[in-house]
Amino acid sequence: MGHKALFRFAWALSEGYRGRLLLFVFLLLIASLLESVSITLVLPVLSAISGGSGGGSVVKMLEEMTAGIDQMTLIYSVVGILIVVMFFRFLFGLFAECYKAKLAHHIRLSLRMKMYDQYINAKYEFVQRKKHGELLHNITTEAASSGGFLVQSANMFFEGMVFLSLYTTIFFADVKIALFATGVAIVGIIVSRWLGSKYMVMIGRRLIEVQQVLTSYLSEAFSSIRDVKMLGLAPSFMGKYEKESLKFIRLAVLSVFLSAVPSNSAHVIVALAFGGLLMHYTQNVGLSPEAAIPLLGFFALAFHRLATAIMKMSTAWMTLSKKFPSLELLWKVFQGDMPREGSRERESIESIDGDIVFENVSYAYPDGANVVKDFSCTLPKGDLSVIIGKSGAGKSTLINMIVRLIDPSSGKITVGGKDINAYDIGSWRKRIGFVSQSPCLFSGTIRENMEVVGVTDEATLQEALEVAGFHEIDKQLSKGLDSEVGEGGGQVSGGQRQRIVIARALALEPDVLILDEATSALDKDNEELILANLHRYAKEKGMTVIAVSHRQAIMRFADKIIDVHALEAAPGVL
Repeated sequence: MGHKALFRFAWALSEGYRGRLLLFVFLLLIASLLESVSITLVLPVLSAISGGSGGGSVVKMLEEMTAGIDQMTLIYSVVGILIVVMFFRFLFGLFAECYKAKLAHHIRLSLRMKMYDQYINAKYEFVQRKKHGELLHNITTEAASSGGFLVQSANMFFEGMVFLSLYTTIFFADVKIALFATGVAIVGIIVSRWLGSKYMVMIGRRLIEVQQVLTSYLSEAFSSIRDVKMLGLAPSFMGKYEKESLKFIRLAVLSVFLSAVPSNSAHVIVALAFGGLLMHYTQNVGLSPEAAIPLLGFFALAFHRLATAIMKMSTAWMTLSKKFPSLELLWKVFQGDMPREGSRERESIESIDGDIVFENVSYAYPDGANVVKDFSCTLPKGDLSVIIGKSGAGKSTLINMIVRLIDPSSGKITVGGKDINAYDIGSWRKRIGFVSQSPCLFSGTIRENMEVVGVTDEATLQEALEVAGFHEIDKQLSKGLDSEVGEGGGQVSGGQRQRIVIARALALEPDVLILDEATSALDKDNEELILANLHRYAKEKGMTVIAVSHRQAIMRFADKIIDVHALEAAPGVL
């Protein structure tokens, strides 16, 4: 994308904050004008102190305006005005800085939430193919970087306004000096654009790639900490992390070096300018030292701030250039073809009241490999249907299609003769209780994990816990429902995790309960107890239960057993 397109995209991202951005720009504009006025006021003070005159239209104009005013009165008056101007410059500058910080954080939060929304509502297949560390990095770092783009642009505007106001003053003071300042500005712009376009954009892209890899290494290491420890992979992960970190350091140092070139060259420019001014006014113009002193003092101060403004603009441009890849990444996320889950504005479903029917359903992975082909079967309402088949036969794929994590490549799934994709995806999932073979618990207490689905009624929670056999283990936990489970449920056993997740699914009072090897971590006696409870509870509620399992314990409760290879077997036949 071109720079203009990226600036337009950045402006589009600022929707909802444009009024505040314009207020920030207004504050910067006032601050820049006050700064220019304060520097201009130095000239009559120096002129009055030195007693010099002549040499520039501004000095002559000031002499005419202050003719007849006592020298000390003039000095004190101008210094008083200067103090007032600088005080207001301080107030506007301070408020602008605080406002900038607040505005920048709000814009970053807005972009992070938009990125979060894009990824969390992307299709399951898309998220599964991506490295989760990469997604985490994009949300936390690249969204924040892009959020600072507009604020950085406003800062560049501020320095530009300082430059223009000071340039105007210098122009009226001495046209030749103004032309010299023009040359300095042009050189600064050319150098910064060249460095920015050629190097900073490339560095920005490489920094994104390296940081994505670093975050992925950390995410993988800690999400698989048990395997990392058991396989002795810690040194390997740490070695790879250190190697990528060294790449990051080299790129970061190069970025700082290139950004520092313009800002540090300002001192050289000011020194050269001062020497040139001294020669110009004493040799070419022929001013006496007394007449040259106020002009030299004014131009030295003005040129220092002017050169600083030019170099800050150059540095800001290179910083923006480094952020261009972050904006490009956001553009691909927001404007690209990222697949999102089905519309949440479709018809809401109040209850799944009917048989679930697969009609010639096929599913193939994005690489083209078929998992399920022309599959047809009926899962009767109110029955316990058990799906069996060899590993890799597509059992979990069928479940994922029912809960609409994935869509069939062809064919359809219906309830009451209506395609399930016609329903709002959120309302559909609220009618389904799902327990996977890798039960998921979130950081917090058992109660918080139960209530995360929006059910807070104590009687409903207790009934669900009783069916799941939780009361059998309640006495093993020191704080009962208020016991911490740890991240991912790491502080409770596998069997305890499964019971809690089963109870959470039942607390929803779903129309359909899906069990994907949901009792694999339970011993035989507890498994049979919980399955008997589930079977009784489901029959009382008229709940449809769909189970994926090879365990004999659940087979004796099955109303129907479906072999994905045989498509549909008779009831009670394996």
